[in-house]
Amino acid sequence: GDIVKFAGDALLAIWPTTSENGLPYATSIAAQCALTMQEHLHNWDADGVPLTLHIGVGAGLIHGLHVGGVSNRMEFLIAGPPLEQ
Repeated sequence: GDIVKFAGDALLAIWPTTSENGLPYATSIAAQCALTMQEHLHNWDADGVPLTLHIGVGAGLIHGLHVGGVSNRMEFLIAGPPLEQ
């Protein structure tokens, strides 16, 4: 997958595919990655404080947008139903 953004303690990643036929495969790979992360990082011991990990997986069409341009500041955003799932 491609990491799109870090926001605080959150990470947003996408597994792009060029066809709707590739969506089941990309979703399967994303879910496998999520389960591996959960297995290795859930209840991580940070100096005696267990950190929990929550993961969501959505699938479908997304749109990528470059926004900004003021004072040489640009952001890449993605939007679409998978982010609401």
